[in-house]
Amino acid sequence: MNWLDIVICIVLLIGLWKGYLNGFFVELTSLLALIAAIYGSIYFSNYAGDWLRNQFEWEETYITIASFIITFVVIIFVISYVGKLITKLMKTAKLGFLNKLAGGAFGLIKMAFLASVILMFIKTASGEFNLLGDQTTEDSLVYEHIEPLAPFLLPKILAEADRVDRRIRGDRDKNETPTDSTNTSGNF
Repeated sequence: MNWLDIVICIVLLIGLWKGYLNGFFVELTSLLALIAAIYGSIYFSNYAGDWLRNQFEWEETYITIASFIITFVVIIFVISYVGKLITKLMKTAKLGFLNKLAGGAFGLIKMAFLASVILMFIKTASGEFNLLGDQTTEDSLVYEHIEPLAPFLLPKILAEADRVDRRIRGDRDKNETPTDSTNTSGNF
């Protein structure tokens, strides 16, 4: 076990503990809120953009960014609130311990995914410099199990993020569809 294993295990334990404290429904709805907020912001931020255009005389780039952020925050807030209401109902139904136990497991899985995303960014950003080092990753007991999660699960989200980035920068192809540039490698 090396320093990378220790860091990853600490992240996983934080997820387990936080998930246990929050319970399954809060953890699940926080993940669903994040996914829904990304999706909703990509596809529905134009409504907030229309409202902003009527209220302010901003450049289109600022309207696009602000409308994305506003839509993202509103969706997160609404879905998180629903999760807290469901948790209160679960406490009333005397399923509190089961909710906490499942929350711990879900929190662990969620943090494993987050750790994988961070490892993917480090691996991609470091390029030739190899910040983690080949020996460190080879000697790690946990790395080989955590690292492939994000590249396996993220290709569609990465393609959408790339499309939004091009939209924000103003060089979006008019004929492009959200799935035209699917990145299946997990790399940026």
